[in-house]
Amino acid sequence: MTIQEQLVQMLIDRHITITAAESLTAGLFQSTIGEVAGVSSVFEGGFVTYSNHVKEQVLGIPNDVIDTYGVVSGETAVWMASQAKMICRRILAFRLLGLLDLIHWKESLLVRCTLGSRCQMIRYILMSIILLVRETKFDVNVLIKD
Repeated sequence: MTIQEQLVQMLIDRHITITAAESLTAGLFQSTIGEVAGVSSVFEGGFVTYSNHVKEQVLGIPNDVIDTYGVVSGETAVWMASQAKMICRRILAFRLLGLLDLIHWKESLLVRCTLGSRCQMIRYILMSIILLVRETKFDVNVLIKD
């Protein structure tokens, strides 16, 4: 079983829905999990917002947040994950950035990577999400409210 199949099965088993707001990876994460049979029960779609303009127009990130903190910042990432979660009404949302770190912010996941290839990046992201899902007890009733 591939790592993306493991992730999708875990999400299905735990009734956790997911979305993503990608920039650095340009949709590669969504494409990777999109290849797994049955993924549509936990993933209806997400966002690829490469330019600042698209981040502002599609996700509604305030220009002053990007101008003040920069596009590769925790503040912008929190906005992106939160907006993706709200727009798609998903339980778990995350934003992919450009530095190596893993931050769990409320129900949103911020993944920063500087690994060599995009394939390595996606593998790291998939493994990070699996670990987060394994270790977190999601209260669906609380998470769906917003």
